Amino acid sequence: MTNTLFKDGVPYVGAIGQNIARGIVPTATGWDTPPSNLENATDGDPTTATGVGSTTLGGGGYIGTIEIDLQTYKNILVSVLCSAWSDGGPRIDLHLVADSYYWGDIGYSYASSENRMTCNVGWVYANKINLQYIGGAADTYYIKIYEIVALEVIP
Repeated sequence: MTNTLFKDGVPYVGAIGQNIARGIVPTATGWDTPPSNLENATDGDPTTATGVGSTTLGGGGYIGTIEIDLQTYKNILVSVLCSAWSDGGPRIDLHLVADSYYWGDIGYSYASSENRMTCNVGWVYANKINLQYIGGAADTYYIKIYEIVALEVIP
């Protein structure tokens, strides 16, 4: 079994479960300029993307958050295909927060130009997924999201 929910840039779900995030339009908070076309982040098509979201920080801190409200508690696997970069290339972390509990750092980038990254996470039980982008130093940060997958794990 592959260690990613994407194979060749395409959501790879096999018989694991169904993508319950598909069709739920995420919300964006905390950004200077939030990503536009958020519906592209959950449309099931990794070739489409949101517009670029950006935030300028005077020091390390939150770039912005993307939230998906699943409406009900589910056992899920989360994967994110996105691009994250900054003008100067300091570290960018992607944290997963499930129902207000920090689950972990699921990806990072040091890129100073657009750079795709796939972030994967293990099994969580949640009804809300928050993806928090964190910048490591003073800089302007840019994020584009290609796809967010939340596979319902069916025992």
